[in-house]
Amino acid sequence: MTSVNISSSETVWYLTRFSKYSRILRLVAWILRFAYNSRYHNSKRGELTVNEIQIAEKKLLKPVQQESFDDTVIQNKLKSLNVFTDNEGLMRLKTKIVRRKDDENFKCPIVLPSNHLLVERLIFENHTNSCHSGTQVVLSNLRQQFWVLRGRKTVQRVINQCIRFVNSRPLNYLSDDPDDLTPLTPSMFLQDIQTVGIPDQDNIDNINLTRYQQRLRNDLRNRFRDEYLSLLVHQESNKAGSKEVRVGDVVLIGCDNKKRLDCPMGLVFSEL
Repeated sequence: MTSVNISSSETVWYLTRFSKYSRILRLVAWILRFAYNSRYHNSKRGELTVNEIQIAEKKLLKPVQQESFDDTVIQNKLKSLNVFTDNEGLMRLKTKIVRRKDDENFKCPIVLPSNHLLVERLIFENHTNSCHSGTQVVLSNLRQQFWVLRGRKTVQRVINQCIRFVNSRPLNYLSDDPDDLTPLTPSMFLQDIQTVGIPDQDNIDNINLTRYQQRLRNDLRNRFRDEYLSLLVHQESNKAGSKEVRVGDVVLIGCDNKKRLDCPMGLVFSEL
C-alpha cells in the first residue's frame, strides 16, 4: 500500500485553493492514485473508485484529528465519550448500537473537531447538497459517518454563514381565494414541496393502501434510525460526581427477564 502523509504544514494549500470538501477529497484521491501508479507496474486507470475515495477521506481526516485533539482536548472534551483508535489510526466513537446490524461508520463514527476549516467545508457542502436543509437534516446526514463535537451548535454556526437564495417568495400572483392553486416558489424547483402531517387516507388515489402504510412505516423506521439511534452515545459510568448508593436510598432492583417498569423497588438498610 502506498504511504502518503498529509502533515499539518501541507493542509493549508488545498484549503485555500478549494472551497468544496468533495473537490479536496477527490484531489487527495488522485494524488494517491498517482503515487500508486508511480510505485507499481499495474497502474490504475479510469475514474476513481469508491474504495479510493474512502481511503483518501481517511488520509485527509487523520491529520485533522492529530492537529485538533491534543492531550488537553482528549482529557477535557473526549473524557466523557467512549472514544477509541481503530487499526488505521482514526479516532472513533463507540455508540450504544455497536451490536446492531448496520454500517460500521454509523455504529462507530469518526470523531471530528468543531473548529477546523475542513470540517466546516464538509458541513457546508452537506447543507447545500441537501437543498439548504436545516440543522437537524444536516446533522442526521453527517451522523451516518461522523461525530462532530458540539455538533448542533457547529452546524448552526456554519449554516448561518450561508446566504440562502432558496426561499418561499412567491413568483406569481398570491391570491386570497383558498381554492386557487398554491403560488410557485423557488424552493419548489430545488426541493420537494413540504407537507405538514399525514394526508387523509381517503384522499389517496390510485395507491394501494397497504403499500402506502408500509412506506409510512419504513419512513418512520428511517427517521428513528437517523434522528434517535444516531444520538445514543456511551457515557463513562464511573466519572466523578456520580451518585453512590447509600443507606436509606430507594433503589430499583434490576431483573434480566423484566422491563424496568415492572422491576421491584427496595430500600437500602446497610452497605456491604
